[in-house]
Amino acid sequence: MGAGEGPADISNLDFSALFGSLTEASLNGDINGVIDVAAPVLWPMLLGSIPTAAAVWLIFYFPLKNLVERYQHRRNQTRIKP
Repeated sequence: MGAGEGPADISNLDFSALFGSLTEASLNGDINGVIDVAAPVLWPMLLGSIPTAAAVWLIFYFPLKNLVERYQHRRNQTRIKP
């Protein structure tokens, strides 16, 4: 699927042939073959994962940052000062 084309018809997608070709190209060390076979599936998956990754980052980053800052503050207070 090239730029500007609509989504492929999923009913015509043969996953067993796709993964068979991918496995064969991988075992033969054919990097171009792996890219040719995997790109039509990999790029939409990669692009679709970006919003999910951003949401997960927002959900976990700020609470964890707060926990680490509180831990470091408490640790610094309990250290023996010379």
